[in-house]
Amino acid sequence: MDLKIGKATPKDSKYVEKLEVLFPDLPKRNDIFGSLQKAKFDVSGLTTEQMLRKDQKTIYRQGVKVAISAIYMDLEAFLQRSNLLADLHAFCQAHSYDVLVAMTIFFNTHNEPVRQLAIFCPHVALQTTICEVLERSHSP
Repeated sequence: MDLKIGKATPKDSKYVEKLEVLFPDLPKRNDIFGSLQKAKFDVSGLTTEQMLRKDQKTIYRQGVKVAISAIYMDLEAFLQRSNLLADLHAFCQAHSYDVLVAMTIFFNTHNEPVRQLAIFCPHVALQTTICEVLERSHSP
């Protein structure tokens, strides 16, 4: 649990401290957190669909159904996956998504999170609109 990266609240820390008192033989909190983070970011052996569904949100606005998936790897590595376009197309078709936004996340050498976006949309006009809006955006 690291308050610096925004994944824990003071309330979280308070309850962890209480658990540590109740269970003093547990491994250190940083070791447990490290193991959980490692498991969360381990996508080895997952299919593209499993990666897309692992941490996914769906929004539906103005007749457009959008899937937003967090992908726990570098964008370049994700784009090199075998049969990626066919997998993305099949995923969108199977779930009736008009757009798939893949937000990749990995940690750089300073252990800082790096996020990158990829848009998959078989509808050219919609894809163009989304890309233009993102390109004009100045803040997350």
